[in-house]
Order: sequence, then C-alpha cells, then structure tokens
Amino acid sequence: MDQLLGEVRSLFGSGRVPRAEDLVKWDGLDQLEKQSAVRFYSGKSWEDVLLHLKRGGTHELEEWSVLHEPSLSYYGRAHLEYLFDTASSSNPDDDFVSQLFHQLYQLAYMHKGSPFTPPQTDLLVRIAKAIPDVAVERGVDSLIDDYVLHNIDLYFEELARGSQSLDRANMPQ
Repeated sequence: MDQLLGEVRSLFGSGRVPRAEDLVKWDGLDQLEKQSAVRFYSGKSWEDVLLHLKRGGTHELEEWSVLHEPSLSYYGRAHLEYLFDTASSSNPDDDFVSQLFHQLYQLAYMHKGSPFTPPQTDLLVRIAKAIPDVAVERGVDSLIDDYVLHNIDLYFEELARGSQSLDRANMPQ
C-alpha cells in the first residue's frame, strides 16, 4: 500500500489551491451540491480537507464529486490519503470507504468514463482492487462487507462501460 500512497501523492493534489470560481462548472445540474461544494472547499488546501477528515468531520464526498477538473484531482488527494489512513487503522471508517467508491462510480457514470487522467484512473483501479486484500491481511471484515464490495464492483462496471482510455488489462475479471 505504501507504493500506492506514493503514487497518490505524485498524481493528485498538485498545483495551487483552486479559486472559488474554478471549483465547479455552473451548468444547471446538481446546483445544491455545487453550492455546498463551493462553501466547503473554497479557500481550503487539500491538506486542510485531510485534516478535517482526520478530525472526524463530515466526508464531503458528494460535494467532492461535483467539483470540476482540476479541482476534482486536487482535492482527491485528501480523500485518497484519508482512505489509506482509515484502511490501516484498527477501526476503519468503512462507511467512508464505501461512499468513496460509490462517488467514483457516480463520477464514471456522469462523465461516461473516468474524469481523471489515464494514470490517475489506473491508480484508482489498483487501489480499489487492493482494498479486499488489505482487509483480509489486517483481519478487518468491515472493509469487505457487501456494501463496500458492491460499490467497488459498481465502480469497475461503470468504468468498463464508459471508459475508452482505461487499460482493460487492469480491470478485474
């Protein structure tokens, strides 16, 4: 998992803190979530969001999923680093894990494929495939409960359906 975390750090969270006006695309869709996203993320660095998550704050995953690129990738680092933190804890936040993969599924559905770059998408797939292994290795059954695995499977199915840029060899069979 350390190698995957290193890749997260190199592929997500780079650049400057997005400006409030660049956080979302005001296209008439998901207006309430976008307003909430602007309220929450505006002026925050990905480090600020990670600290919020580590302190037990709300997950803000629905708000994250309506962010416009490159804000989506920038703040993705906080959510992915928290995923690694919670997966390695003695009491993982399995609700967060499940909801993260549900929002990744939603993103793939809304964008008719992954909104992330091919290297980022490949990394997200490898992370999703690693979650059950981490759970078994650590003896944490909650990370492999039906609802976590179901959302990971939904994410894989939607990527397979919509993404032409994803390396199919990395998709689970």
